[in-house]
Amino acid sequence: RATEFRGRTVLELGAGTGLPGLVAAALGATVTQTDRSEVILHVCQMNGERNRAGISYRVADWTEWTDTARYDWIIGSDILYADTLHAE
Repeated sequence: RATEFRGRTVLELGAGTGLPGLVAAALGATVTQTDRSEVILHVCQMNGERNRAGISYRVADWTEWTDTARYDWIIGSDILYADTLHAE
């Protein structure tokens, strides 16, 4: 339910253009979007700014994660498309 995001912390893995995080932010979540590509994360940030979403952004590779923070929700979209990202 949409109300489950209000006041929660959300981490988006492999944000790309950032649509899932934008939706979570619009529903009242505090969102951190990550992507391993600086160029892609820049596009993500431009989308967030255009939508006045108040999202934070960080270059990070979720296959080599070092963040020790805890999040209420961890979301991702289209993050397992490469066969190198999961076992066969």
